[in-house]
Amino acid sequence: MFSVPASPLRSALPSCSFPAFFLALLLASGTPARSQSRASGQALPYESLARRVLVDWGAGEAQPETFDLHGFLAGNCLRLSVGLYDLYLPLEVAEDEEAFSDFQRVALALIDSQETWLDWLEPTVPDRRELKSVRGDIKTLRRWVKGWKSRAIDAALSKDAGNEGGQDMFEVLGAKDSLRAAALHFAAYAAEGRALGLERSEGLREPIVLVTDRTRMVQLCCLGGWIYPSARSAFWQGSITTWTHFYIDDVKFLATHLANPRSPGDYAGGVRMDTRTKTGLEEQIVQLATNSLLANYFGDAIPPTLAGGLAINLVVDLYGECNTRVDGDLRARRTSAREVFVPGGNPNGGLLPPNLADSRWRSEQGSDYFVAALRRGMSAGSRKDHLHFTLQDDRGRRGVEVAPPFLGSAAATRSLPGGDYYGDQLEFLRSYRTCFLHWLREHGMGKEKRSHEAFAELLRRLAHGTVATLEATLAEVYGLPLSQAEPGDDDLEGRFLGWLRRQR
Repeated sequence: MFSVPASPLRSALPSCSFPAFFLALLLASGTPARSQSRASGQALPYESLARRVLVDWGAGEAQPETFDLHGFLAGNCLRLSVGLYDLYLPLEVAEDEEAFSDFQRVALALIDSQETWLDWLEPTVPDRRELKSVRGDIKTLRRWVKGWKSRAIDAALSKDAGNEGGQDMFEVLGAKDSLRAAALHFAAYAAEGRALGLERSEGLREPIVLVTDRTRMVQLCCLGGWIYPSARSAFWQGSITTWTHFYIDDVKFLATHLANPRSPGDYAGGVRMDTRTKTGLEEQIVQLATNSLLANYFGDAIPPTLAGGLAINLVVDLYGECNTRVDGDLRARRTSAREVFVPGGNPNGGLLPPNLADSRWRSEQGSDYFVAALRRGMSAGSRKDHLHFTLQDDRGRRGVEVAPPFLGSAAATRSLPGGDYYGDQLEFLRSYRTCFLHWLREHGMGKEKRSHEAFAELLRRLAHGTVATLEATLAEVYGLPLSQAEPGDDDLEGRFLGWLRRQR
């Protein structure tokens, strides 16, 4: 229903690579994340795996140099345009009740997340009348999606079984013209960035493919290396058996199951993301989709570290927690022996991801935007003019104190320990930046209303690129620098730390 313009290859972005990206720019970075290797120590048959999905989806004779990824998906998937996103579900699983239920849940989650995003932007939205109209469109679309029944989909697909190609959900279910118009308006409003005051007449959309089978997830990732031979070092590596997301071009492939190998070399085994928490699937997908939304609207104006913290804040606003496996320290932990290893790197692997012990920084899963965890991590001797946080080594036996600043260019002068403390460092910085952004939106200008207005203005200015850097934009909006060598009352990080110290 809505076209998706092609774009150059973005990159393969596995879950294991996110810490290295998120620790750049806004926050001080540390030691690069370690690479992963396949449990069995043998190479996967990458090209054969790629050709398997090509054959299964009717493109067995395709050639890399002429391959049309968007056409390939359109011909083999159910699809739904939902605001900024084009959501795809492979037709091969569309009549599976669980897979279709996940498709429906994710569609609702993407609707709700974009409505929350509009809540953030509302104070500076240029056309309030159109915003009100779009909110009506969102309500209409949500009510329709919530009313989907798997039996109706099965009947519709069976009826059209003789037709080749994918299926647009509006066509499949015979949606009324009024619903289609509402969905089209919502999609155009989001893609053009109108809530931010942008005028992108041909806005870039964000395609998402929901992958409900772990084997198919690996095959699709191998397809990336088949399409782009020059990128095979990124796509064709042993660790793809554990990935939960990656890009090919502008298309994001998102798994609904975490890897759960049943034996060395197995990559078919998986466990649902909502095993840990009821809304685990929605939380994971919304966090990853919001990263795409932010990249779509802001490009390089918002560093990955800031984007990561914003995405977590949006998930917590929506679900009251962020219990995901997207960023931070993604290594698995054996709680008994306190051993640390990389999933897929242990020949005797098979540890169930949902049973992993969360780091101490996630004890409340962000339900309080990590306030309590940061307060507990604050060294006992900390006082107003001398704040420290304690990092622990991988075995939890040794501690080291680190002092701010942790934000912006001022943090470049600080040396963080890394090494055995690197995992805890990742988790601390994840919590710290998320909590800072929450404070900025709720308390950055004192009163809540003024704080919300300033935060929306910050996002608007960043989208328009009116100021050269993020730190310059923050200073222009808030009248204070982001941070300085010794954070205090005359910079944002210092005020945040003062507020944090007063929390109980």
